[in-house]
Amino acid sequence: MIVNTHYGAVEGLVKGDVTAFLGVPFAASPVGDLRWRPPVPPTPWAGVRPAVEYGPAVPQCHDAVAEEMLGQLPYPAAEDGCLNLNVWTPGTGGGPRPVMVWIHGGAFLNGSGRDVVYDGSRLAAKHGVVVVTVNYRVGVLGFLHLAEVLGAEHVSSGNVGLLDQVAALRWVGENIAAFGGDPGNVTVFGQSAGAMSIVSLITSPVASGLFHRAVVQSGSGELVSSPERADAVTHELLAVLGLDETETHRLWEVPVAELVSAEESVIAALRAGGDDVGLPFLPVVDGVVLPARPLDTIRAGTVTPVPLLLGANRDEGGLFLLAPGSPEPSHAALTGARLFLEPTERLAEAYAALTPDVWRYLFTWRSGARDGLLGACHSLELPFVFDNLDRPGVSIFTGPNPPQALADDLGEAWTAFARDGAPPTGWPRFDLEDRWTRLLDVPCSTERDPSRPLRRLRAAAGLSDEEDW
Repeated sequence: MIVNTHYGAVEGLVKGDVTAFLGVPFAASPVGDLRWRPPVPPTPWAGVRPAVEYGPAVPQCHDAVAEEMLGQLPYPAAEDGCLNLNVWTPGTGGGPRPVMVWIHGGAFLNGSGRDVVYDGSRLAAKHGVVVVTVNYRVGVLGFLHLAEVLGAEHVSSGNVGLLDQVAALRWVGENIAAFGGDPGNVTVFGQSAGAMSIVSLITSPVASGLFHRAVVQSGSGELVSSPERADAVTHELLAVLGLDETETHRLWEVPVAELVSAEESVIAALRAGGDDVGLPFLPVVDGVVLPARPLDTIRAGTVTPVPLLLGANRDEGGLFLLAPGSPEPSHAALTGARLFLEPTERLAEAYAALTPDVWRYLFTWRSGARDGLLGACHSLELPFVFDNLDRPGVSIFTGPNPPQALADDLGEAWTAFARDGAPPTGWPRFDLEDRWTRLLDVPCSTERDPSRPLRRLRAAAGLSDEEDW
């Protein structure tokens, strides 16, 4: 199948009932002067561009947990050509279809839209939607704040990763109709750092109107950097590279492999200093892309809300038991609660004060891997959402024979939300009185306020709303 985009024709790869268009550029390569600059449109091409192989990932530090969890080796990566996306469509006929744009996680340090777990073939084929997965700049390339050392011209350098997501959504708005998608019905969905990105986009003036519904899986409206914290990270990186402030302009000359190595040194230094999260590169409250911390913007009521489906996994911290030098199980559980469960609670409360169109879930199915050590851990829902339980490495994570029925339920719920703006009948809205929550398990069920024990525990410990354990 050949489709004409605004920048040239692309030829996809037929895979059963869908056609995949892989490695399609949505922005120019962020190389040379474009490193740490907002993305610009790709250069148009003549003729038909093959779109049958994934493009390169963004250069990034090694993800030891992903390798341990899924046996996943590093993605082929390069700065040149890394801003690409992938489209799976059931076809261009039959009327415009809902569009689902996936923003991957990875702690703002790792990840790619080419991950095998994110293959959109089955989601598109079974449910009649157009699925898009995107790359965006991560780590030092996506979130290095340079405004203090280089001036106001670089005020948004610490958010070019978010701006890449915005550029991909603009590309979708301009081009997705040619792939059979409805540019007036775009749902963004993402997990972890991808979910946090989506909350940021909901509150960002530069993303206004680019999507119409949002799914936030294990996200937060709180994990962002102040300019002061981001500046401190920049100075640490410069020190690792042996550059003083007068030599900051030489950053554009540093080979990308050296930048990534320096990034890893900064991460290691943070963790050695007692920061158990160790995330130096985060979206920055720069006053332009991010006017304020996203949760504060939502609480202030200064956003136009879109329908929101959000939730977390009951045992989020179980994943951290796979990390090198893993924490004690109790510490891992508290870290998972602090990073994902409690921020999800606060985000649901703040958002429900703006609109009734809020639905909440708690993923409770427990992995059978490693004698049940992982539980319903961080990221476990991903192969169920994409119906990719049989992909290489997934059983290392889920254990043998993960339930297909749960993948069917999640696929139907997510795509119904994308299609209709609400999940299927039987999933009540979340509100501040009843706090109805869908428990995603075998079978799925609905429970009133399953987070009540966690709130009571915080109260008993004398902790205020956002105090850490």
